[in-house]
Amino acid sequence: MMKAVKLGAVGAVSALTFFHVGQGLRGDDAGGEYAYSAHMEGCLRQVRQIVPEERKAVGACECMYGEFEKHGYSLIDAFGSDFDHMSRITRTCAARNGARLPN
Repeated sequence: MMKAVKLGAVGAVSALTFFHVGQGLRGDDAGGEYAYSAHMEGCLRQVRQIVPEERKAVGACECMYGEFEKHGYSLIDAFGSDFDHMSRITRTCAARNGARLPN
């Protein structure tokens, strides 16, 4: 039962994170840090459910946005053939930041 709940949470995080992918996430500073925007806050609300430590939740969202940007993904890509790759990115970034995900 717990495995099903975790799997559902991961699926929800993946889907909702995809809906929050947008432009304008990078700040203008030299370090390329992500600005806190409505998009980032939406991601953090979802990721905090499976990554309780704030620093790691921020790291997971930054990782996701960075990888999506690197591959040139946008919201529409989550509904097409790139869904599987975007889902792997989401899971990998969450796991790197302490989320315990079902196999």
